[in-house]
Amino acid sequence: MNREREVDLQKYHGYVIFGMRGGGKSVLGEVIAERALRRGCLVFDSYSAGYDLESAFWCVPGEKGIRYPVILVHPEYASIEVPQSYKKWVTPMCDKVGVGAIYREALKSSPPKVVVFLNILYEDDHMLTTLGDFYKDTPQIAMEVDNDFCVLIREASQLVSANMNIFENAKLVKRSMVKFLNVARHSRTHFVLDLQLFGDLFRSVREICDRVMVKKATFRMFPESLRWFPQSLFYMHRSAYLHGDYEEYSRRVPLPPKLEPHQYYCIYPDDEYSLNTNPMPNFHHRRERDVFTKLTGVKIEVDDEGRIDEQASSKEKLWKARTAQLVDYLCNTNFMQQREVGELLGVDRSTISRLLNYK
Repeated sequence: MNREREVDLQKYHGYVIFGMRGGGKSVLGEVIAERALRRGCLVFDSYSAGYDLESAFWCVPGEKGIRYPVILVHPEYASIEVPQSYKKWVTPMCDKVGVGAIYREALKSSPPKVVVFLNILYEDDHMLTTLGDFYKDTPQIAMEVDNDFCVLIREASQLVSANMNIFENAKLVKRSMVKFLNVARHSRTHFVLDLQLFGDLFRSVREICDRVMVKKATFRMFPESLRWFPQSLFYMHRSAYLHGDYEEYSRRVPLPPKLEPHQYYCIYPDDEYSLNTNPMPNFHHRRERDVFTKLTGVKIEVDDEGRIDEQASSKEKLWKARTAQLVDYLCNTNFMQQREVGELLGVDRSTISRLLNYK
């Protein structure tokens, strides 16, 4: 395995890991992020699907007793109570203190504390708005504090536009995420994405991922631009079968659907590739029946009334922003165009006038 080329933390890379559910994607993502952390990078574990708090397990000791202190970022309407045994390892911080303050607190430790964004505690629109702020501010802060960053995004397909149409602030986080990923490697930042289908990422993101890591995957999970890879493996397997050494060859160069959880292929920008293996992370990787609050004794509570108030506040801010955009448009149109807009929106001329006075 050419590990220096595969995970080269001397340079800034974009890693994307794709494959079947249960194929070991999150393990590999955590291994890459942990290597970055041990080199002094500030790790921002920014998004995790489901309600299992998988991203918070950095502070739970692994088999060798290794673990890392974390900052748990939560909304104002959530409270986190940490038992004495975990005071050293878990620091709750409300997002209201600001992205810069959270990162600077993390950098007080060596290696830095892992910043974990607890997205499952948030109302959807509030989560997207806050996460968008983190993505937007991270590259600039990385340069200001003169420290390398590594941003881990689990189940990244849930943050692409095709899966976000139900959320009003979807475009906001998409713009912030695309801008962040485009400038990340020029701002001392690695990023690691994992998802099931590589094709789910919007094209501008796929093009800047220079380390494509294939876990156990079927042919259909490859996008058109990467279909050459499983096809070339299939042709080599067929040739080995015809020459009578198929069993040995399939063991040395397995097809993607036959990969073991610790195996993966890494495809490089020049279309070279290598078969690699990854260990488990040194901290405790969440297993199927693990419950973070039971393992650690950390208590997490969410004020539903506060969540509803925040949701209403988010909708009001969004309405004001959209109204301001409409007013800007109307101010730059003539009378006939304003009337056409009014007919399209189903409002009369007096309503248009009130909107113009709104500004």
